[in-house]
Amino acid sequence: MTDFCRPSTEDIEQSHNPWLWSDMNARQLEIFHAVMRSGTITGAAAFLGISQPAVSKAMRAIERNLGFKLLRPLKGRLHPTPEAQRLLPGADRIMSELSALETA
Repeated sequence: MTDFCRPSTEDIEQSHNPWLWSDMNARQLEIFHAVMRSGTITGAAAFLGISQPAVSKAMRAIERNLGFKLLRPLKGRLHPTPEAQRLLPGADRIMSELSALETA
């Protein structure tokens, strides 16, 4: 088994760093973004038109690939971790750029 190098807080804060996004494909980024913007797995699934289990599975894969948790359970609900909050501006920027490419 290879050692996984967890990104530093500085790397996460500089969410434009391509290294952080290298293990996430466009669909996973779209799912992460939808979860963060809707606030729930169910809301993201409805927005994306996919099942809730598919969103949950994708989020687990993203967390596994990144090496840190993006969501934590608290009082029966999932809440974004500080790492997820720091990644969100970069995800917003990338999703905006992808949307611009699609309409160009």
